[in-house]
Amino acid sequence: MNNSNLPESGQGELERRLLSETFLRGVEIHDEIDSTNTRALQIQTASDQRPYLIWAHQQTSGRGRGRNNWWASGGSLTFTLLLDPDAFEIPRSQWPALSLSVGTAICQQLMGMQVGNVRLKWPNDVYVDSRKIAGVLIESIPAHPGVLAIGIGLNVNNSLAQAPAALSGTATSLVDQLGLELSLADVLISLLQELDQVLQLLGRNPDSLPQLWRSLCMLTSRQVTIRDVQQTTTGIVHGIDDDGALQLRTTAGLKRVFSGTIEIEPEST
Repeated sequence: MNNSNLPESGQGELERRLLSETFLRGVEIHDEIDSTNTRALQIQTASDQRPYLIWAHQQTSGRGRGRNNWWASGGSLTFTLLLDPDAFEIPRSQWPALSLSVGTAICQQLMGMQVGNVRLKWPNDVYVDSRKIAGVLIESIPAHPGVLAIGIGLNVNNSLAQAPAALSGTATSLVDQLGLELSLADVLISLLQELDQVLQLLGRNPDSLPQLWRSLCMLTSRQVTIRDVQQTTTGIVHGIDDDGALQLRTTAGLKRVFSGTIEIEPEST
């Protein structure tokens, strides 16, 4: 584990807590790193070390979906989990629903902290009061077929008053919502515990999750434009299907969308 100046107790105690209070089997912590997901794609881990956590106090080149970057100032929680879906009995047919499932775990945690108006923006973001508070990026590991890198960025103690002007009106953080700073370690541990429960559900009782996605979906009944490498589609969001696909009502009929960049059209007044 790398040395870190995270504002918590000694590093040995922090590692002990992470390994004893969560499902983790391996941990490394960095003061600063370019991207925890990039690090996850580079390292070698054995199956008995996973789930394996890479936690960075600061990311200089945090990545989101596509070419997007994740703005990670001091006080945000940014980490990547190396994880074997097979260990949770999650079949490959359910892998497309992993981003939504991880987002659901984040939503459950925030609601448990009494954060209000928490919503999922399909397929991989969490919003509070229509402002982004968390994002998820899941990537496969070419050197380890069957292993996924699950990157999560959650704004915790980084007040968005410090963010670039383009972000300050579109993003928020827990300190902005709750009015007090939180222990990053405590937030991380509770999120990992919530994630463990949701992943267990996805593997063993997946029918219980779609109703959560639908109740949390911020896009339902909104007109959106979805862009991917092949096409651009505009329509009204009908909901989220049981397998995690977005149901989009277009002029050509109901279309199921599995990935893409979403632009929400302004609501008519």
